[in-house]
Amino acid sequence: MTRIIILLIIFFYKAAFAQESLKEFKEKANLNFEKNLDDESNLNWKSFKLGNYTIKLDSIYKIEGKFSLKIESNSIKNDSTNYALVYNDLIKRVVADSIEISANIKYKGINDKVGLTLILLKNNKPIIQKDIPRKCKTEISDWEKINIKIPYNSYDVDYIRFGFYTTGHGTLWVDDVKLTFDDKELNRLEIFTPEKPKAQLDTVFNNGTSIKNIKSNKTVNQKLIKLCKIWGYLKYYHPNVHNGNLNWDAELIEKIPQILAIKDNKAESDFYIKWIKSLGEFEIENKVIDSSNVIFYPSIDFIHNSKFSKDLINKLEKIKIAKRQISNYYVEFAERVGNPVFKNEVEYSTFNHPDQGIYLITLFRYWNMINYFFPYKDIINQDIENNDWENFLNEFVPKFLNIKNQLDYQLTCLELIEKIKDSHGITYFKKNVINEHLGKYFLNENANFILNKQSGTKLVVTGYYNKDLVSENSLKIGDVIKKINGKKISKLFSKNYRYTPASNNSVKEREMSMSLLRSKDSITDIEIERDKKRMKFKIKTFKGLDRTIKFTYNDTCFKYINKNIAYLNVGSLKKEYLQYIFTEIKDTKGLIIDLRYYPKEFVVYNLAMYLASKPNEFVTLSRTENNLPGLFFYGNTVKVGEINKTPYKGKVIVLVNENTQSQGEFTTMALSSIENVKVLGNITAGADGNLSSILLPGEVRTMISGIGIYYPDKSQTQRVGIKIDYFVHPTINGIKEGKDELLEKAIELINN
Repeated sequence: MTRIIILLIIFFYKAAFAQESLKEFKEKANLNFEKNLDDESNLNWKSFKLGNYTIKLDSIYKIEGKFSLKIESNSIKNDSTNYALVYNDLIKRVVADSIEISANIKYKGINDKVGLTLILLKNNKPIIQKDIPRKCKTEISDWEKINIKIPYNSYDVDYIRFGFYTTGHGTLWVDDVKLTFDDKELNRLEIFTPEKPKAQLDTVFNNGTSIKNIKSNKTVNQKLIKLCKIWGYLKYYHPNVHNGNLNWDAELIEKIPQILAIKDNKAESDFYIKWIKSLGEFEIENKVIDSSNVIFYPSIDFIHNSKFSKDLINKLEKIKIAKRQISNYYVEFAERVGNPVFKNEVEYSTFNHPDQGIYLITLFRYWNMINYFFPYKDIINQDIENNDWENFLNEFVPKFLNIKNQLDYQLTCLELIEKIKDSHGITYFKKNVINEHLGKYFLNENANFILNKQSGTKLVVTGYYNKDLVSENSLKIGDVIKKINGKKISKLFSKNYRYTPASNNSVKEREMSMSLLRSKDSITDIEIERDKKRMKFKIKTFKGLDRTIKFTYNDTCFKYINKNIAYLNVGSLKKEYLQYIFTEIKDTKGLIIDLRYYPKEFVVYNLAMYLASKPNEFVTLSRTENNLPGLFFYGNTVKVGEINKTPYKGKVIVLVNENTQSQGEFTTMALSSIENVKVLGNITAGADGNLSSILLPGEVRTMISGIGIYYPDKSQTQRVGIKIDYFVHPTINGIKEGKDELLEKAIELINN
């Protein structure tokens, strides 16, 4: 069990650090636990828990100072599969020959093991790992000092991870943690500073390029499309680009005018052969693929269908079987989870518009990231006949070439990002000129698109962001908004559709129910329908409205609907409440779990522990890797729950809607695998899987779903959402009457 713990903590967390001095580390590390662990200045201590544990300071049992660290199990079950690990990371490479970690520990009521761990990592992989476990033999122990000392070489280590763990039931105390190198204190050591990668030394284009006068036509576009594909292929497949020896963006900028000057196919192939030869030789290796687990293969058909010479085709094919490092300079994978972590991309924060070179970097970077690392690339265009990500280059090369200013650039970025059909495609612009374009004034009225079986979806007022701003002139709940500033809602929806990233129409409607109700002016003309009558209003709009309340739940997480039915809202639920709640409701007839708000904490496994009688498979993951980018395969099938002779016996109904996204969908999948749980509501956001962040030029940040999430039978969740047992939609009449129709239906199902 101890070994599993250590491996899990290595694989679960991706190290993402800022550089700091040893003195700064020592001040922040809080090795003697005399600072509040919740203090934002104490970023170094982290924890990983499976099971219900509380981690806090304790003033009763201690070795020195005022406090020790206390790790206490709150589980009602004495289960050795539960564990908690508290750990710290040092990322400065120190000049030394040995490293030692020591700590004093004390335990009470632990039926399994406690211990200390020390891990040296390179490229986010453990190269030396040692742990000292202690089998707990008594109900309560005295303080005991334990230590680990191992060899250390700064050239072989990226960072150091050290910590302590406990398994099963009971309480562990830790105090007086010391980290030494060659028996020396941290602040007296010499720091080893590695050389910068060569790619970071080439900064010639960091402030922009001089490429401004490319005229889009069929010949130019096709040349650039082929350049995009080869540039991306070499970036992620060629070992000598893979390792960061070249600034690959700079290579692209230099090659653009050269490739556009070429007149025939033979000269084009010779150009690419010369480029590939300049990258140097590499080893090859046979790659064995288990086709039974493959979802889709890398999209590299361009090698054979681009009219390249036989010699160029052979060279590109050889690169496919090159021996590649586990870690790529431009992308690695979050350990254990497996979503891509894109890195070392230049942000080009100071370039001036227009700049076609930077625009092409944006397009080529994003297109290739999606081509090789997006787990749902195979279903981007599932609703049209030609389902092919490659075809979007035909559309977007001319669009990016024709950008005139910053607004054009940001809108074109959004239009490209929308094409992947991912509700995780949230996009941030450091200087958001789109906001200025759309207006900074917002209606106080909260509205949602509501399905009407007879006449389609309607934009209906459902509430207010700030009740203090409601006046006699405000729209009423249940009003159907028909026009904004004289423009029909249907036309505004169509106009903004291509700029609204979303997995499905429900999320398009969710996002546009907010983006349409804004203006450049403090007064907006609104035409509505109320009780079958058309009415016009001049509505006051406001700056600075807190519109996040549409998606956040600030009320109590637990209440009784009546004496037989309990209600749990995950939007404000904390793990520590669960033991009390399930003790309280054990004899109720039913439980309603509301997942229409984003979970406050990750409660999937904790919640299932009380509901399931046995472990249940609920999700199969997919991913790719640097060995063969773009080859996506099914990975592990994950279980939730444990053997439990006294699970909750009542009916359980989970409520979902278009706001149920990502962790909310993952939680719903887990709960729906349990025998007495049913899902009620309407289509969810269809975006599950850990987020991967993408940096684009001009300080543009966007995201993608980084791993594939499927049901154990391999059925899809992306775009289609979570499987629903009972479809229920709100109605306009229900909204007018203040009803929660999903909640009412859940109550009815439990009572029947």
